[in-house]
Amino acid sequence: MSAPPIDEKALLILRDEIDVLKGLLEEIVTAVTMAGVSNYPIFIAHKGETMDLGRPLAEDREGMDWQFRISHLEEMVHKGVIVREHLDAFRERYKSADQHYTFLVLHKAQHQWLFVPKA
Repeated sequence: MSAPPIDEKALLILRDEIDVLKGLLEEIVTAVTMAGVSNYPIFIAHKGETMDLGRPLAEDREGMDWQFRISHLEEMVHKGVIVREHLDAFRERYKSADQHYTFLVLHKAQHQWLFVPKA
């Protein structure tokens, strides 16, 4: 049995916050891909959970509900977030970093992949 999706209100707030950060997100995606770190940058959006995955984007931003981190496919495989057996399936599902931001959204006991168009 899979977990229910993250509630729509939380996702709407997240999308609004992503819109505010799009300039920063684009700089980070460019830095990760151009430096050869990964062709699969993945942002993590979470609420209050402490985690040992990725790096924080910036200090907490006043008025924002969500916290943001940057990671990449290779780190997620290394840490067991994505199992090696599902790597090819993930790569097929992954949206191009040129056209979308990829987010792993963590909220309470739920998680969800979110692909946000850049335009």
